[in-house]
Amino acid sequence: MTDDRPERRRDAEATRRALIDAATALFTERGYERTTVRDIAARAGFNQALLFRYFGSKKALFSEVVARQGWQQVRDTPPERLLEV
Repeated sequence: MTDDRPERRRDAEATRRALIDAATALFTERGYERTTVRDIAARAGFNQALLFRYFGSKKALFSEVVARQGWQQVRDTPPERLLEV
């Protein structure tokens, strides 16, 4: 029996990014408490076991989201306004 499906290449960085993007959107919409790992995984198109494999916990994923937002703020803010922001 032959599998006619195209081979799906695994891309760990793309998976991580998709999970962080989904988490960012849901934490923004619902807040931390009302966002479930199941909802994050579903929005990203993966199962929650994969989320735990990459991040270990919802709290660790939340930390990644906050860190990413912080770095984005640093990149997007003119240097003379960083301390003020």
